[in-house]
Amino acid sequence: MNSYLAKISDEINKGNTPPPVTTREFLSWFGAQRRGYSIVAQIRRELKAYKLETAPDFESNYIDAPLQIAPVVADRFSTNDLTDVRDPSDGSRTIKGPDDLAFGEYLRLLEKPDRWKQFGLAIDRSSFCNDLDNIRRIRNDVMHFDSDGVLPKELDNLRDFKSFLNQIQSIISPNRTEGKARI
Repeated sequence: MNSYLAKISDEINKGNTPPPVTTREFLSWFGAQRRGYSIVAQIRRELKAYKLETAPDFESNYIDAPLQIAPVVADRFSTNDLTDVRDPSDGSRTIKGPDDLAFGEYLRLLEKPDRWKQFGLAIDRSSFCNDLDNIRRIRNDVMHFDSDGVLPKELDNLRDFKSFLNQIQSIISPNRTEGKARI
C-alpha cells in the first residue's frame, strides 16, 4: 500500500486537513509521470482502499494544478454523526447512511462547525447553510403547505442553487454527471 496515502489517511482520521499537492507530485507517489489507463486504475484502487478521493479528480486535473486529497463524501460522517441529527420526533427511524437523512437533517448536520470541517468543502459554511435553508423552505412550501406553486423569485433561487451545486460537483468529480439536478 502507498505510504503517502497511509499518512494522509491518518491525518484525516485525526481531524486534520492535508495540504494540497500538485497532480505531478501526486502521480510521483505511484512512480508515474503520466496518467495511462493502468496507472489510473491502480491509483483509483489505492484511493478506494483508503476511502479517499481527489478534488478535482486527478485524472483530468492539469499536471501542475493543486489537488486536495480528502475522504470520500459518503464516508466523511459516521453513522453516529448522522443519527445525532435525526429529527427527534422520528427517533425510531434507522439511519444507515446519508441517503437516509431528510432535507432538514442535512442542514442540521452541516450547520455545526465541526461537522462542516469534516465535510471538507472550502466555502463559507454560514452562507451555504443559509442558502440550503432557503431551498428547504421553498421545498417544504411546495411539498407540504402551498398549493399555489413556486413564485418566480423562488424558482430563480432554486435554479441558482442547483447551478452552484453542479459547479461544486464538477470540481469535486468532473467525470461524473449522474445525479445532477434538473429544474
